[in-house]
Amino acid sequence: MPGFDLLIDRSPADAGRVTPDSGTHRFSANSTVSLRADPQPGYQFAYWLGDVSDPTAEQTTVLVNQSKIVVAVFHPEPRRRIEDQMGSGGGGTDNVMLTATDLSMPGWTSPGGPGRTHTEIIPIIIEPIHTPEPATIALLTFGTLLLRRRRS
Repeated sequence: MPGFDLLIDRSPADAGRVTPDSGTHRFSANSTVSLRADPQPGYQFAYWLGDVSDPTAEQTTVLVNQSKIVVAVFHPEPRRRIEDQMGSGGGGTDNVMLTATDLSMPGWTSPGGPGRTHTEIIPIIIEPIHTPEPATIALLTFGTLLLRRRRS
């Protein structure tokens, strides 16, 4: 009975688990395989790279009608990104008050009075561009070449 290879991976590698496990698996032609992505604490599932039924769902399926590669992509949770930007590991007891002031308001003066310096911390959070890490891109390229070579 003919079969096809399904290469399953995750990016970053320590950000979560996938079921079936990472690696190359052989399935019967035209079989439907259930996939599941489980993020580790501090991460959240972003999407699946590859030919899956629902790339935005943690649990999805893939039709193995040819050799394929699928990758679960995770990214840090928003709270972790803020802590990383602020330089806190999240375990400290320091309290930081975040404020923003509209400097365009007429009559605005520094809270310390004229001539006083006042520093306000305004974190800039840029939503991540969901791009897999370079190792994953290399794996996808290498895996595609191997799968094509195997078919020949």
